[in-house]
Amino acid sequence: MKVCFLDIDKKKLKNIKEDTRYVIITNNDLDNINEYNIFEFKPIIIAYNGSYVIDLANNSVIIKKPISEYCLNKVLDYTNTHDVNTKLYQNNKDLFEIKLETRNRNRMMVIPKLFKDKIPNVKSVGDLETIYVTNSNASIINAIGEVLSYLNINEDIIGLDNIYNNININGTLLASY
Repeated sequence: MKVCFLDIDKKKLKNIKEDTRYVIITNNDLDNINEYNIFEFKPIIIAYNGSYVIDLANNSVIIKKPISEYCLNKVLDYTNTHDVNTKLYQNNKDLFEIKLETRNRNRMMVIPKLFKDKIPNVKSVGDLETIYVTNSNASIINAIGEVLSYLNINEDIIGLDNIYNNININGTLLASY
């Protein structure tokens, strides 16, 4: 059996193979990713910068690290005061990610440091156009490691840094287990 890690935000899913287990990585809202009929072949999904991971084959939640209501309120207080647009990404009433956007590049430059200092339970990743806020304990690398462990793949065989780089550059990674 093979496992294919695929970042569908960067590379289209084509030619689903019967002998392959798919791990889909996405920052899109889970309600909007079924354009590939993902729910029919039941992959493992790593979503929201690694804060939510689910195996759709048996509906097992592997990782669940939502943003607390306290942190949400702090982020929303800031964004409402400073005219920053927000979009909330939720699943089953748990909040996993907040997307921030504004045309004020200076504002976007200060948000990561400000949130790190003022709201240490969240982290901000992104660029000068879009920032995603997640639980500070969430990480794509950790999520990939958890999936490898869940699938009983020896992490030592595959360097996690190499997986992350390959997924970011090429959109896919193929490994055997």
